[in-house]
Amino acid sequence: DPDYYCWGLTAFRWTDGKVHAYYSRWPKKSSFAGWMTHCEIAYAVADSPEGPFEFQNVVIEGRHVGGWDSVSAHNPAVCVAGDKIHLYYISNDLRGEFEESPGEKPPYPSDAWLKKNRELVRNRQCIGVATASSPEGPFTRHPEPVVKPDNRLCKNIAVNPAVAFCEGRYLMIFKGDSMKHKKWFRIQLVGQSDRAEGPFAFQETPIYEKTQTEDACLWFDRGDNQYHTVFH
Repeated sequence: DPDYYCWGLTAFRWTDGKVHAYYSRWPKKSSFAGWMTHCEIAYAVADSPEGPFEFQNVVIEGRHVGGWDSVSAHNPAVCVAGDKIHLYYISNDLRGEFEESPGEKPPYPSDAWLKKNRELVRNRQCIGVATASSPEGPFTRHPEPVVKPDNRLCKNIAVNPAVAFCEGRYLMIFKGDSMKHKKWFRIQLVGQSDRAEGPFAFQETPIYEKTQTEDACLWFDRGDNQYHTVFH
């Protein structure tokens, strides 16, 4: 993808023996800052984890007019549960916030508005999920965010999900801004649900808040019968 920035690959091996991957990409012409406003989620396939991966198609478009997630789709995290593929992602819930582009119906924010209101856009980030029965899709988006900041456990953002499915339960780690800090300070929270689309019940205490972290990955090791996570 020479004309795109690429970011945040998430992959799994499917029943066909191939490795299927999803990743964020956005046009270089939108600048690196376009990850928040011009991103989409692409799909690629390889014979092994080392690649090479070949682009197939876009599975979640960044422009979803009329949806809660109308502007951008970023940071995919795949979770396979039985014969279903759940693709978590982040987007910006700007309903009721933006001025529409001139002459555009239905309404959609202009690039100028997105640039001017970048901090507002940043603080409207939520987690969504889309589900499919095959790696290439089609994916059906859940109509509402799966996780939003509740202004009790965290504020401003709910982003960068990592999800694992084990014994009928979905375990999620996500990043939010700490309630204890006036300025943005990212913490990691963990919760569970019996459904991919939630609701998730999150623990009161963050799993880590000593310093700022992001981009967690999560897995269940059947050898030691424990969940593990790594973040930076």
